[in-house]
Formats: sequence, structure tokens, C-alpha cells
Amino acid sequence: MIKNYRIIVLCFLLAPKFILSQIYSGYVIDLDSEIPLVNANVFLAGTLTGTTTNKDGYFELNTNGNISVPVVFSFVGYTTRVLSYIELSSDSIVNLKKEVLEIKEINVESNKSGWSRGRMMQVFKEEFLGTSLNAQSCKIENGNDIYLYYNNKTKVLHANSRKPIVIENKLLGYRVYYLLDYFRRSDSAIQFKGYCRFEELNFVKDRRKNNIELQRGKTYLGSIMHFIRYLNNENLNKNDTVYDLEVINRMYGYYADSRGLLMNWHNGDLDRTALYSKNEINNIYLNLYEGKFQLYDEENNYLSCKNLIIESEGKRFIGFDKNIKIVYLGNLMNSYLIPKSGAIEISENGYYNPEQISWYGTMSKQRVGDLLPYEYKYDAQF
Repeated sequence: MIKNYRIIVLCFLLAPKFILSQIYSGYVIDLDSEIPLVNANVFLAGTLTGTTTNKDGYFELNTNGNISVPVVFSFVGYTTRVLSYIELSSDSIVNLKKEVLEIKEINVESNKSGWSRGRMMQVFKEEFLGTSLNAQSCKIENGNDIYLYYNNKTKVLHANSRKPIVIENKLLGYRVYYLLDYFRRSDSAIQFKGYCRFEELNFVKDRRKNNIELQRGKTYLGSIMHFIRYLNNENLNKNDTVYDLEVINRMYGYYADSRGLLMNWHNGDLDRTALYSKNEINNIYLNLYEGKFQLYDEENNYLSCKNLIIESEGKRFIGFDKNIKIVYLGNLMNSYLIPKSGAIEISENGYYNPEQISWYGTMSKQRVGDLLPYEYKYDAQF
């Protein structure tokens, strides 16, 4: 039985308009008055790439190669718009509509909920940021901008913010600006949707920078981003069979004796001078398959990437319409991918449409405090 929360974390990324130029340009204006919006935010969701509009409401945005993600347009007091490269055209006009939000009513109802603001904020942080070491290092810099409401009847905690939630993530070395669309937390599920952009924090000391790179690498390995990139990059023409730990032990001649130790088997003779602990064997196994994932169907049958991936016009799609069990060999922890639609496009940088997949297990525990920008490149030396 899968016990982890069902989570839909929609940190959307948008795609650039023209793949050839990889530069978006246009104007952001008020829908009703058609007046230009100055200093409106324009960014590729989930990336380090963003800009603001000038006095004429004009913007130019270089995609820096992130052509698979959508573009987010936001301005305080207006409803956020998210557009794909297909919807954007050269010198396009983006209309933003004024947002109607009854903040006073929300605050009045919150006071009647029976939950103090401190309690609501604590639960929000644990579900929104997560509970990992990364999340614990995070600081929300504008917590007073977050509106919280607990509904006694439905037992659901709601959160919203008219301004981007600003998060300093010390361990990963980023400042994250998160536009929260909605947040709902019940006793059985957590759902939130939003769009984020990143900024690098500046650290003078090289040692601090190295520690950050180490932590980013640890966070990346076994993450959803790592898994999507793995599927996108895997060679579908090779035999990618990965055996279970028990099979690997037999294959390499390891044998468990009555004391629980593992011994090396040479030419049919048990070499009692070569004793290995279970941890040592486990490390040998993990080193052989670092960065690899084992995939299984609902009946626990092994799945090759060839069983999952469809290629069409230079793009890759997850074409398997049943639940997929994922075991990352770096920690042997289980996750579950639940497809919610037909073919799901996956990109080289790790982007996919979050509305098309639900996650359970270990990967579902990765929250905003564990996010990395799509520009991130894993460096094995750290």
C-alpha cells in the first residue's frame, strides 16, 4: 500500500517562442485599459532566466536553450499568465487581468478556524517546503504576505499570496521566488500549484561554494528531475536490463553464510579469507549502477526503458499508461509514477507537464525546498 501523500507540485516551466532565435519579445499591458505594465515579471518557470518590462511594457527574454519550458508573466494585483512558445509570437501582446481577492474576508474566516496563524504557518512550511535538510535550511523572507485559512468543515488548510513567496535556501545556494496559484492540505492529500524562478546566492568563500555544489549533487541524484533526464537520455537500442540485488550477488559470486556475512566464491570454491559485510556488498552494487533506476510494472515485473518511451519527431514521450514503480539504486528507495494522461512529453533538461503525472513514495516528498533550476548540471566530481 502506498502511504505517502498524493502530491501535485506544479512548478510549471514554460517554453520559448521561436526555437531558432530562442528569444521572446513583446509587450505586457493591462487587459481593460491597455496601459503598459512597467516592471512586470517575465521568466521561464523553474529556471534562472527572467527579465522585467521597461517603461513601455516591452520585454526581451533569451531562453538560453531552455526551449521546452513555458513563460510566466506576473504583476502584483494581476492574474498570472503562463504561455507556451506556440502561443507566443514575435512582438506579441500579453494582456494581464486585474485580480479580485477578498483578503479581508479570508482573514475574518481564518480567525474563526480554531487554528492559530502560527500553527497554520508551521503546517504550511512543512508541506510546502518539505522536511528535508534543504527545507530546514530555508527561510521564507515575506511570510506576512501569505494568507492562510483552515476550513473546520472540510478540514482543509488553504494558502495564497498576492506577491511571490521569497525563499532563501541556504544549503542549495538559491533564492526562490514562488508564485503560488493554490495550496490545499487535508489529512489525506497535499496539492499545490505555482511557478517559480531562481536566483544564485553570492558566497565569497570557495569552501562554501564547494559545499553548496556537493549538496546540489546529493539533492539531484534520485530526484524527479534526475529521473526525467534519465528517461530522456537513455539509449533505447541497448540492453538496459538491471538485475535485482540478489541476482547481482549470485552473478558476482557473493554468498551469505550463517553469520550473515557475504563471501567471495572463486571457481566453485568458497574463499573464506574474503569476507564482505552486507554494507560493503551494497556499496559495490551501487557503484556499479550509480545514477541508474530500476523500473517495474504493477505486477512487479521489470520494465526496460524500451517498454516506456516513445520517440516521435525528435521528441520523447512516456507512453506507458499504467503505474510505474521506480527504485533509485543510489538509495534503494521506492517511488511511484502515476500517469494521468496519454503520451507525456519529457525534455532533456528534466521538464514535463506536472499536470500529467502524480508521484508517490520518496519522490513525492521532494518539495519546494528541494527544487533545482532546469539549468542545473550534475558534476560527479563533487
